[in-house]
Amino acid sequence: MSSKTLAGIPSHITHVLKIFNKVSNAKVSLADDRVRNYLIESSSDYRNAIRDKILTCMRKGLPYKPNELAPYINDNLQALFSGDINSDPLENISTRSIFDLKDKKDLIQEDQTQITSTQNRSIKKYTDHQANLIRSFSSYYSPLRKVPNEQSFTNSFKWYVRLLEKTPVVFFLKVTNRLFSDYSIAELNKPVSDFREELSKLQKKHISDVSSKTKSTRSYYFTELLNPDLFSLAIKGQSAFKGTADFERALSSLSWEELNNQRDALCDILSSKREIKLVNRQLEPVNVDPRQFVRELPLKDLFLQLDSLSVNEVLPYDIIYDDLYILTIESSIIDQNHDVVMKLLEAYRADLQLIAVRLSLDSPAIIDFLNSQKPSSGVPKKHFKSSYEELLSIAKTNHMANSDDKHYKFANVMKKIGELGLHRVNYGTSNNCIYISGR
Repeated sequence: MSSKTLAGIPSHITHVLKIFNKVSNAKVSLADDRVRNYLIESSSDYRNAIRDKILTCMRKGLPYKPNELAPYINDNLQALFSGDINSDPLENISTRSIFDLKDKKDLIQEDQTQITSTQNRSIKKYTDHQANLIRSFSSYYSPLRKVPNEQSFTNSFKWYVRLLEKTPVVFFLKVTNRLFSDYSIAELNKPVSDFREELSKLQKKHISDVSSKTKSTRSYYFTELLNPDLFSLAIKGQSAFKGTADFERALSSLSWEELNNQRDALCDILSSKREIKLVNRQLEPVNVDPRQFVRELPLKDLFLQLDSLSVNEVLPYDIIYDDLYILTIESSIIDQNHDVVMKLLEAYRADLQLIAVRLSLDSPAIIDFLNSQKPSSGVPKKHFKSSYEELLSIAKTNHMANSDDKHYKFANVMKKIGELGLHRVNYGTSNNCIYISGR
């Protein structure tokens, strides 16, 4: 986690996140890979822990406690504590003496070759959930105005551009969370997990239904939109990458100032639909002075209290925040029936709010659908009113009778989108897509 990422979050919000990390780590510590490794007897971490325990007993003269080690280890190690051990002379030298070896040069090897690794490694400070939370908060408080010169950001930006280029339909969903809820502390989001599980069943069913030659075909894809700010930059800059194989060169040629001055309806929606609010115990928004907030709630005192009290008893605040997710319909199945996934969106609408849909005009299937009523009209232009009904009427009249008609299938998707509360239509800034959103 970059220090720049943390620096973009207000100090009082960062303060609360540190408390969350403490509470969450206590709750899910066994889910951490490093901690789990200490409990696996065949792991190197476990062996190192046992070795450290034995050496500590030997050097400090502490009593040997058989109940702290497995029985078979006791049997093998009992001999170590039954008599004197002739250890290396250096083992009996204090740390202070090691650095003052005027009379002990014979104990030091002449070879001074560095034995430590030159690779820059650090202990993982945050779980994946905590890191994603920090990244999401940073994108809200300090949205990126250009792609940072870091490979992880470049890779994410490239993935977003390819997503916009190749995906005919993208649904944008909002999930509202409370930071110190029981599920959140346990790093769980039950509605999202349940939705993902149901969608996984659809994906597996699709794979089992298609021929063996196309079993790798993707159907639906669901993931969290961790960097809405980076995604917005991809929306505004996507035209620069169309038809080019040299992604890095196209990226370096972008004018970030011009991109940031552009307006795009979907970017505005993603920005306006997200909120992060500090609230009191009654879940009412509160305004605080960041410096005073940090002074009045010192972490050291809070952490001591958390040993015996719940976080709700210790901290009179919480954070209500929104996460964004995307659900795609891939081009390989765009002509199929999507009633099941639309019913799934409807079933989870209370927890996963649909806020916008993007229809790509680079998709032949979408163009065919939009032109189905007037085939001679060509590619749709900016003559649409801000009305969902106009889009729906394109296919409704001619394709409602035959349920096997591909236009009927997508017309039903459009109908369900309206039933989920989206009626406003806008063009994308690159003129290659249509957005449907709520009012």
